[in-house]
Amino acid sequence: MKSVEDALPLLEETAYFLRDYKDDIDFSPGRLDAVQERLELIKGLKRKYGSDIQGVLDYREKAVTELEGLQHSEERLESLKTDLAALKNRLTEIANELSEKRKSVAKKIEAKVVAELAELSMPGTKFSIRITREKGDDTADGFRATQRGVDHIEFMISPNVGEELKPVSKIASGGELSRIMLALKGIMARGDHIPVLIFDEIDAGIGGRAAETVGQKLNNLASRHQIISITHLPQIASYAGTHLKIEKKIKDKRTIVQITRIDKDERTEELARMLSGETSAVSMKHAKEMLKKSRTR
Repeated sequence: MKSVEDALPLLEETAYFLRDYKDDIDFSPGRLDAVQERLELIKGLKRKYGSDIQGVLDYREKAVTELEGLQHSEERLESLKTDLAALKNRLTEIANELSEKRKSVAKKIEAKVVAELAELSMPGTKFSIRITREKGDDTADGFRATQRGVDHIEFMISPNVGEELKPVSKIASGGELSRIMLALKGIMARGDHIPVLIFDEIDAGIGGRAAETVGQKLNNLASRHQIISITHLPQIASYAGTHLKIEKKIKDKRTIVQITRIDKDERTEELARMLSGETSAVSMKHAKEMLKKSRTR
């Protein structure tokens, strides 16, 4: 009991302090509700706009910037329209310059192709490069544009006298198409960078001197490109740097294709066979002369 009596003054003093402290507290249930609502709002913002307070603030800055952009969209739109008009005018200027250069070069190419085709056993052939445009709103003068400009280019040909010009892609036979490509590539060989050119049926409908000319032109073209030519004419085959013989054979009751590289004497024999269907003394002599002639060119 002695200890309780000693503690009584301290307890009374504590009671007085707590009573005074309670009287000084300004308790407001409304304030508590407001704080709790604020905390819930912050939690909701973090769930939707960021993992923490800083993330929410960063999102706010981004939203403010976007809002300012939207509020000034009319001015921005007018600026973009001005820039677009300037770019369209520049595009039109460059496209027209390119078009004029194409038209100028096209005339030169047309004349050269006609001359080349005459040497390739296509005399009287008419050749034209048609340059047209398609209506559109890409340029200031009302045409459609692509990365190649405003021109649509089409090769036109009339292989027979009296016929009108028609698109090469629609009327040219395989042999004619190969010879047209040979003529074009021979003219433009220095300007393009195509590594491999393949000519199939380029010998269709030709022989003699024309076949010799085709062989020479292929040989010249081979100085800048890898040329692959499928031919039945010895005049053309004699110019090949590598001669491959393709044969169909029956093996185990199935048809197979056999490709054999032929060199030296075998090549002379193959050219002789291509000349006359057999390897006679005359055809062998002729084949040797052809190989000798091709190597001097």
